[in-house]
Amino acid sequence: MTIYNLYIFNKSGQCIVYKEWKREKSSDMSKDEEFKLVYGMLLSLRSFSSKLSTKGGHQMVKSFKTSAYQMHYIETATAVKMVLNTDPDAEGIHALMQKIYELYVSTVDILVIHDERYGLFGIYNQNLACIFYVTPRSFGCQKLHNWYEKFLSCRV
Repeated sequence: MTIYNLYIFNKSGQCIVYKEWKREKSSDMSKDEEFKLVYGMLLSLRSFSSKLSTKGGHQMVKSFKTSAYQMHYIETATAVKMVLNTDPDAEGIHALMQKIYELYVSTVDILVIHDERYGLFGIYNQNLACIFYVTPRSFGCQKLHNWYEKFLSCRV
């Protein structure tokens, strides 16, 4: 499994966390433009799935796949939107994203007791690096418990 990048947007559409790992092609636009493009695509996908739905109720796009990558998406009850781009064959990503969100929520609480040496999202980025350090190459739901125990042991 290859993870290319992660975006986390607040409810206003501002990209509050961006992390890049193995992105093979750099964008020819500024990061701000890229963030706006990704966020706009999320809104468009949500509208698209709602309008073309064959069933009533709230519809949610969880991912889409191209020949080069797969974009995984979750939206929380607090309107935080998270995007994780991976290789097209990656599995178990939804569970991984849930754990990243749990880390985000616990870190936002920690940031109230902010340590200047880490910067605003330094603690989050350090813990996020820890997640991807201990994540097995083929992440599966059966491995989630062991992985989560390792994750908890390396938190700041």
